[in-house]
Amino acid sequence: MIISISGIERSGSTVQYNVVRLILLEMGFTVNICGNKYINRPLGPGKVDLLKIHTYAPRVARAADYIFLTERNIADIKASMERFYGEKPSHHKISNARAWLMAYKQLDNSYLIPYDRFKDDKMVLIQWASSILDAHVDPQKILRQFNAIGLPDEGQDDNSLFFHNHITKK
Repeated sequence: MIISISGIERSGSTVQYNVVRLILLEMGFTVNICGNKYINRPLGPGKVDLLKIHTYAPRVARAADYIFLTERNIADIKASMERFYGEKPSHHKISNARAWLMAYKQLDNSYLIPYDRFKDDKMVLIQWASSILDAHVDPQKILRQFNAIGLPDEGQDDNSLFFHNHITKK
């Protein structure tokens, strides 16, 4: 199975990625964390390639069994990008991000949840993703596992994909 987390950058996509990752692990899948690199290869039963990619990638769009999306108010995205990167995003960067999201949203295998629906209540995201994946998991256990994820001291964590300066993790 191939799953992509492809929401707009700074829209809760890393939170969504981790919720989906934890649900898959709890379901008993072996999860290959692929970051933003899709490799066309056969996957055995019980294996999942999990991608996190913000740009529109036609090969990923065609290959993915599920594409999970997040979106957020553009003003909030810009403010978050400025805090995260230390500079204002260009109009070009924002318009590309919107176009990529629109391309993914049109696909039958995509599922979108707005950031505002889960930003203050991760259980909403857990139950939503579990429903899509037809996962019979304990949502409280997934929430505890999510809340136990720490931020790295520097750089990016290889499993959670959180950066040290993710301030909206929880």
